[in-house]
Amino acid sequence: MGNVKIYLADLTHCGTVTNADTFPYGIGCIASYAKQQFGDAISVDLFKLPHDLDAALKSEPPDILCFSNYVWNYYLTTAFARRVREAWPHIPIVMGGPNICVTPEGRERFLKANPWVDFYIKFEGEHSFAGLLKALMDRSLDAAALRTDGQLLNNVLYLSGGKYVEGIERRVTDLMSIPSPYLGGMMDKFFDQGLRPLIEFTRGCPYACTFCTDFHPHRNKVAWRTAEVARAEMEYMASHMKVPADMVLADLNYGQYAEDIEVAKIIRATIDKYGWPRSISCSPGKSHPERVMECVKIINGKDRGVMKFASSVQSTDKKVLSAIARKNLPIDKLRPIMEAANTHDDYTEYFTEIILGLPEDSVKTHHQSLRDSIDFLGMNVVNVHQLTLLQGSPMALPEQRELYQFDVRFRVFVGCIGTYRIGDEDVPVAEIEEVVVANKTMTFEEWLGCRVMSLLVKIYIDRDYFIEVFGLIRRLGLSAIDLLEVLKNEVIPGQPRLRGLIERFLHKTVEPLFDTLEEAVAFVNDPANVEKFRTGELGGNELLVHRALAYLDYNDDLHRALENAAAKLIERDGKLDNEMRDYLSEAVRFSRLRKFNPRNFTSDPTDQFSYNFPSAKSQGFQVMPADIRISPRKAKFFFADRARSEIDYALRTWVKQKADLLESTERVSAVDIDADGQTMFSFGKLFHNSNLRVLNRSVEFID
Repeated sequence: MGNVKIYLADLTHCGTVTNADTFPYGIGCIASYAKQQFGDAISVDLFKLPHDLDAALKSEPPDILCFSNYVWNYYLTTAFARRVREAWPHIPIVMGGPNICVTPEGRERFLKANPWVDFYIKFEGEHSFAGLLKALMDRSLDAAALRTDGQLLNNVLYLSGGKYVEGIERRVTDLMSIPSPYLGGMMDKFFDQGLRPLIEFTRGCPYACTFCTDFHPHRNKVAWRTAEVARAEMEYMASHMKVPADMVLADLNYGQYAEDIEVAKIIRATIDKYGWPRSISCSPGKSHPERVMECVKIINGKDRGVMKFASSVQSTDKKVLSAIARKNLPIDKLRPIMEAANTHDDYTEYFTEIILGLPEDSVKTHHQSLRDSIDFLGMNVVNVHQLTLLQGSPMALPEQRELYQFDVRFRVFVGCIGTYRIGDEDVPVAEIEEVVVANKTMTFEEWLGCRVMSLLVKIYIDRDYFIEVFGLIRRLGLSAIDLLEVLKNEVIPGQPRLRGLIERFLHKTVEPLFDTLEEAVAFVNDPANVEKFRTGELGGNELLVHRALAYLDYNDDLHRALENAAAKLIERDGKLDNEMRDYLSEAVRFSRLRKFNPRNFTSDPTDQFSYNFPSAKSQGFQVMPADIRISPRKAKFFFADRARSEIDYALRTWVKQKADLLESTERVSAVDIDADGQTMFSFGKLFHNSNLRVLNRSVEFID
């Protein structure tokens, strides 16, 4: 048999934005291992962008075609698979990934519903694909012959004459058995595609959360790459970077293992040498927070917030945690570590995640999770996710749905829609996700109320964007969540502009929800509706978009409402006097002038203050007004060179990745923020992913 040409595709939608905008590291590992095993007997090409795969198929079809399957690319993948099966029925089609039911019965249903898939690989694919490839090569790539034989192959599923065949489960226990796809050059072409490098130093997760596709005992043992390989991979990535992009770390619990300390030192050395990565996204360890914190401090070094300290809780309620088979570190053990590390002026961010609508979750338990995270722990980046039912998780099973009485809706996965050229046709394709909007302990109306609170958390809490007021609230021993409640229930209803913003947010929250999968699919199969998603008339992440709208168009309203709400809360505590009123008034003026606004950030405004706010900053603004009162002084607000550099990087990364957009920050005014919904969504991603404290103006007294 001659050289076998193999295509592996980990496709991302790019019809509106590039959704899964990371290097295809998973298929890169599969390709690297296959090349190691088969050498010149095979040639391998990797694909991320749909138009690249379409062009390659037209130019030279492969001998074997392989696809990854995730919730964000299933329909796109199957659109290509169907086309290939029609045009070249002899080409074996292999699929793999976590987006498949956890039971054998569910997997069999998947294969019968997707007859264009010859073989499916569950769990890890490197060794399993090599075994499947050998079996196919032994049969001259005759997929039908292999299926007829019914040979059991590790981790491989298929149908044999209508009979379901499932191989035994096998782990990759030695991560070093898989050559690095970076060091082997497999990833080189993706440095030109505006994607974010994705890397994995450890694999496996010892936890079993029922909402997660990594719950399985098969995944609970952890494997490592050596420090030598990690160092070589970091050097390779940093030296090949061509466009601004952060780094995504695929480790499921980074920082909780002793080996992670050495990796942190390697990352820091890379930053010192190359100035990259400037930002790292990762999933933090769920235990050993002191070690996670040490890793964060090492990586951040002298820089400002490269990596957040993170401890995801999902919920702090014991009954909820029991229902999802999760055990968190007690928050009273986590708090001293955070208090010892937080110096208020090193720009480190403190991050957690909460999932709304989990089994046994209610308004009370959800708000308590917010209080524990924000008031007790002092988290300043809080991502509140909606519960989605993933096909590869136990929570999607019928018995879980019935037990917790999940009320679900179907909607387009954010950013996962477009019209793509596949063969000779333009095909509308969208990914559909299933979101829980109510359960036996939370009504739909209550869920909507919690979504409004999520928006207020993103606007007011994230990145300490209004720390000048919330620092005072904490100093007075009051609750940030109580302040948000006053805003939500008492102040915003009386402010027409902000009330309109909330109403628009609720409309956009409900607008994309369909009662059935069939309704959602029919809607997105209409090219006119796909066009509305492209322009931003429909779709987009409503939290990100409305947060961006709030910052760009409602800045004065936000500050006015916050001043009003803070006065109400402080008055109820019996501490509102004239000085407190004066302080609040000046604090919101100071806050407003410090903030980065892409509509206008070339000026250096000045104002007069009777409080020493610059000195309060080093204390997280947790000061009493009388302690920082000064004779009135004039202050100048300006962007330091470092801030301008970070702003330029953020704009290039999240708003426009082409290097010619901004020759200097002064040209930002040429960007039409209101041009379409997608531009606003891009600014939403900028505010969501950037360390906003780094983007603030500096302040100095000038008299």
